[in-house]
Amino acid sequence: MASVQRPLSPWAERFRHGVPGREELLNDGINHSGLAPRAPALHPIYYADAPPPDGNPQTLAELDSIFFTESFQRAYLRGLESWQAGPLMQFVYFSGKTGVMSGGHLMADAEPKQPISGSTPETHQDVSLRIFHSERIQVDESKWFSFFRKDRWYDRIHPEPALGGANWSVDNPQVWDVIRISIELVNRMLRALIEDKHEMMETILYGILMPWDQLHQTPPPYKGAHYIFSRAFLQKKSQGQPWANPLDFVAQYTPADWIQRLEDLMTYQTWSMVEDYDLLPGSWGVTVLSKRGLILLDVGPIRRLISTELTLSERCTLHFLLAVTRC
Repeated sequence: MASVQRPLSPWAERFRHGVPGREELLNDGINHSGLAPRAPALHPIYYADAPPPDGNPQTLAELDSIFFTESFQRAYLRGLESWQAGPLMQFVYFSGKTGVMSGGHLMADAEPKQPISGSTPETHQDVSLRIFHSERIQVDESKWFSFFRKDRWYDRIHPEPALGGANWSVDNPQVWDVIRISIELVNRMLRALIEDKHEMMETILYGILMPWDQLHQTPPPYKGAHYIFSRAFLQKKSQGQPWANPLDFVAQYTPADWIQRLEDLMTYQTWSMVEDYDLLPGSWGVTVLSKRGLILLDVGPIRRLISTELTLSERCTLHFLLAVTRC
């Protein structure tokens, strides 16, 4: 007899279940996401409203589950808890034309919106998606670093039914229209860091890389571990010493020099897409050193961005996270 599939909780329907690191706390005949907080109980979409009042826990087991989910939220959400994420996702701002907008996580967003023209009611997602594409940052591929451009991407081999049988290819307009927004973001981030001569960017481009075993007698934390020294760090260490800072010459370089250095370092950088790399779902990005540093982006966020079911703030957040993955 075929096994009966357990129904999904509202959070599991939206955020999946059985994800490593998000183990369920309850065993009540329902597949849970492992992500929802126990108290306060929040809606999986409209969690930016004031949390509903919750009664006091009646048993030690209930109290324990509350403490456990709070601890989990801090670890999984990088220090946040779900009820704190709501206010941060409550509003977005693109321009003075539309001003401050709801990010799509208020219960009021569930109400149909009157369209700008015509009489057919629209959902908040319909309205926000239209505004997103008209007022978000506009993509200019001609200003990208060469290593971001389409000819640096390898295509997936196997067709993807969700894309009408097409491959996860940058030549697929649905895929490229999503990826190019995040590439525009990371391109602007890198150029801003270079223009500001940011210490982190300077260290990446010109820092001195040294193997762990040249500095320590203890075993390295992992195979091939290295240190990278910044000019600012060596400047402090060289004060009062008979030797000069070996990176003093970097101070004379212009942003144009930094750009050329970055292009040189990324001469062989290539990109591709993958799903559940090495059977590890949710890896976001993986660097394959045996392929000259090929960076694989998980298609999960891309698939979600192709859909129209995201809230406005979720769409912005996912584009930003995809951009950071490329950094």
